[in-house]
Amino acid sequence: MNTILERIKKVYRLETDADLADFLGMNPSTLSMQKNRGRVNLRLIIDKCRDINLNWLLHGEGPMRLSENGKGSIQIPVFSEAMLPLDGNGSLKNEYKIGWLSAGGELLEKLNIDNSTESLLGYVISDYPIPPILTKNDIAIFNKTDRRIEEGIYLVSISNKLVCGRVQKSSSNNYIIQNPRLEADPVILEAGENKSNILGKMVWAMQKKT
Repeated sequence: MNTILERIKKVYRLETDADLADFLGMNPSTLSMQKNRGRVNLRLIIDKCRDINLNWLLHGEGPMRLSENGKGSIQIPVFSEAMLPLDGNGSLKNEYKIGWLSAGGELLEKLNIDNSTESLLGYVISDYPIPPILTKNDIAIFNKTDRRIEEGIYLVSISNKLVCGRVQKSSSNNYIIQNPRLEADPVILEAGENKSNILGKMVWAMQKKT
């Protein structure tokens, strides 16, 4: 996490940790404590650094700022579980995104996705990780056009809750999803049912680097 903080200081020309704490809107002692624990509030950082390419911020890859995107790059909207408002079709409202992830040719090749921002969305893992694949502060990339129900990790809206969970086939041949956010766990997913709305299947995970 300290590397991420140093990148923020570089972009915004912040000389000290006190300057950084002021930029992030937190007490310097709180920032110091979080640095020592290696658990900085990534959602806050993304919210404050909306003009920074998250791929560069987290991994040091690609252009530093979104405005520096090269030809063939796309911007993927990133959301968190706090961004609950959905539109009438059960999709996330674009105005509630917390940042952008710039994806270049290499990442697009790995995802096997065409150059369309309409196909992908990012989701910040916060309170409910899915070990060993997803840990806290990782960003999962979902393909919104792939809504087939099969085993894998999905982003789903259920009873006005945004849920990222592992879908598995049960002994009764139903597909179920498990997540501590759900009152009834597990929940059976059925295509076409109003109870569950599949927002996308995970195709890539960007894991945080310290």
